[in-house]
Amino acid sequence: MVAWVSRGRRLVGQLGAHWRIGLLGGVVAGTSYGIVVWAMHVARLSHVAALRETSVIIAALIGTFVLREAAGGRHIAAAVLVTLGNALLRAAG
Repeated sequence: MVAWVSRGRRLVGQLGAHWRIGLLGGVVAGTSYGIVVWAMHVARLSHVAALRETSVIIAALIGTFVLREAAGGRHIAAAVLVTLGNALLRAAG
C-alpha cells in the first residue's frame, strides 16, 4: 500500500516490467518458509534453527563473491560468530 500511495501510476509501469521476478521471489520465499516449517516437524528444533542461521554466512558469501561487495570486518566477524555458534550447537548434540 505504501508503494501504491507513494508511486501511484508509476508503480503500474514498474510492476508490468518486473512482475516475473517479483513472482519468483514470492514463490521462493514461500517455499523456503514451508521447508522450514516442515523441517521443524521432522527434526530437532535446535538443528533446524542452527541450519537457518547459516543463511547469514551464505548471504555474506554471495555478497562478497557474486555481488562484489566489500567484505569488511563486520561481515567477517558475523560469519565467524555464526559459524562458532553452529559448531557449539552441533557439539552439544
